[in-house]
Amino acid sequence: MNLIQTSITSAFSYLIKIVLLFVTNKIIAVYLGPPGIALIGQLQNFINISLTFANGGIGSGLTKYLSEFRDNEEKTKKFISTSTFITLFCSVFVAFFIIIFNKFLAVNLLKDEDFSYLFIIFSFSLIIFAINNLLLNILNGMKEIKKLITINTYANLISFLFSLFLITTYKLHGALISLVTSQSAVFIITLFFVLKSKWFKLKNFIPNYNNETASKLFGFSLMTFTSIFFINFSQIIIRNFIVYNQSVESAGYWQSIVKLSDIYLGFITMTLSIYYLPRLSEIKDKSILKKEIFSGYKIILPALFIMNISIYFLRFFI
Repeated sequence: MNLIQTSITSAFSYLIKIVLLFVTNKIIAVYLGPPGIALIGQLQNFINISLTFANGGIGSGLTKYLSEFRDNEEKTKKFISTSTFITLFCSVFVAFFIIIFNKFLAVNLLKDEDFSYLFIIFSFSLIIFAINNLLLNILNGMKEIKKLITINTYANLISFLFSLFLITTYKLHGALISLVTSQSAVFIITLFFVLKSKWFKLKNFIPNYNNETASKLFGFSLMTFTSIFFINFSQIIIRNFIVYNQSVESAGYWQSIVKLSDIYLGFITMTLSIYYLPRLSEIKDKSILKKEIFSGYKIILPALFIMNISIYFLRFFI
C-alpha cells in the first residue's frame, strides 16, 4: 500500500473512530459533566505514560527494524524475542510500582483515595496492554497495514460499547474502569488476527535477551520517553494548576478542547505511524527517500489545512 491508499484506508477507520469518540465524549459530558472529563483526562495521561514505560519505549524501534529485516527470519526472531523479554520485564516492574503506590497515585491524580482500586486493576491489565501494543508494533513492522487498520477499527467499536455500558451503568466509576480495562478485551481481537499471520511462530516469542538487538531497540527509547512523558506529564500539571487556581469545571473545559485537538490531529499521526515509519525504514536510496518525504508533504499538509479551516468555520457549532 502506498501513502494515498494507506491514507484512504486509515481515513475510513479513523472516521469511525472520530464519530465514536465524539459520541463517547458527549455521553461523558452529559453523564459526568466537566469534572468527570477532567478526571478522565488525568487517568488517560497516566495510562499513556505507564504504557510507554511498560513497553520499554521500544515500539518505534521494533517497527523500524522489523520493516528493515522482515525478510531475514533469523534477525526477525531476535528482535521479536528480545522485545518480548523487554516488554514482560518492564510491564511487570511498572505494575508492581503502581500496586505499591496506588493510594499515592489516587490522591495526587484523582484527588480521592477511594479511587485507589482503579490503579490496582490497571496494574494487572497493564501487562495485557503492553503485550497488545507489542503485537501491533510487530504487525506494523511486517507491513500488514490492512490487518492493523482492521484491528484498530474493531478495537474502537469494542471500546465504545464497553465504555457506553459502564458509563451509563456506573457513571464516573464506570468511565474510569473502562479506561483501565478496555485494552484487555481488545487484546483478544489482536491475537485472533495475529495468529493468522505467516510470520507468527510461538518460538519467536520465547523471551530471550540479546544485547546487540536490545541496544538497537533502546536507541529509540529516550526519544519515545521524552515525547510521551513530557506531553502527558505537562497536561497533568496544567490540569492540576487550573483546578487549584480556577475550578475542576474549568479543567474539564480545557480537557475538552485538548481532546478535540487530539481527535483531528490523530488522523495525521495515525497515517505517519502506520505508513511512514515502516516505509522510510526500508528505503536505502537517498533520492527515493527524499521523493517519499516530499510526496507525503503534498498530501498531509493540504489535509491538515482543510481540517484546521473546517474547525474554524464550524467553531460555533462545535
